[in-house]
Amino acid sequence: ISRYVGGNATWLALTVLAYNVNNWFREKVLRQRGHRHMARWLRQQLICIPATLVYSARQYRLKIWRDHPSRTLFEKAQCTLEALRL
Repeated sequence: ISRYVGGNATWLALTVLAYNVNNWFREKVLRQRGHRHMARWLRQQLICIPATLVYSARQYRLKIWRDHPSRTLFEKAQCTLEALRL
């Protein structure tokens, strides 16, 4: 938090934007309406997944650990995002 009004207004706007993007992702991609997970849960389940980035046939592919508990959630979210094609 800053002493300056402009800095505080910018921080507030960015915080609200991040909150709205997080909610949009949960509702549209993960289809979670009844219960709401926080950003920490999303980070643990979808971002902090052990994987290897492999370059093959002029494409980058993300190979996720086969037995990871969040693999199905990650693949479901990926398929939904590809179907949306924003």
